[in-house]
Amino acid sequence: RRINMFGLFRKKEKEVVDEAVVIEEMFDEAAVIDKETGITYCGGMEELYDEVVEQYCAQGADYIEQIRKFVSEQDWKNYQIVVHGIKGSSLTVGAVALSEKAKALEMAAKSDQIDYILTENDSFLRSYQKVLTVLKQ
Repeated sequence: RRINMFGLFRKKEKEVVDEAVVIEEMFDEAAVIDKETGITYCGGMEELYDEVVEQYCAQGADYIEQIRKFVSEQDWKNYQIVVHGIKGSSLTVGAVALSEKAKALEMAAKSDQIDYILTENDSFLRSYQKVLTVLKQ
């Protein structure tokens, strides 16, 4: 089932919750890392992919700390910027489901859907940590 993330926040509350559950299930069911997708985003160069993964992992703890800070300070503009960066970098390392979660949170921040962010942020950070752990192995 495809999810139209851009329309997510214009829907009724129940539909938003249903689609959030679908995203969670997608993350649980999908391989955490699709290395082939990541290599494709790196122009087919596995060596470049390995460098990107290394940099992605090095930035992870800082991004998690920033996200927690921005949520506690209710700084949604900077929150949006950070999750936007995670969205793109996650896709580049092949963390497709995590990228989709980041995209949903970015769109929520952009459209002032703060309840959605507050509901989904902890799950997102757990997923992000899981991706970082898998990539570091």
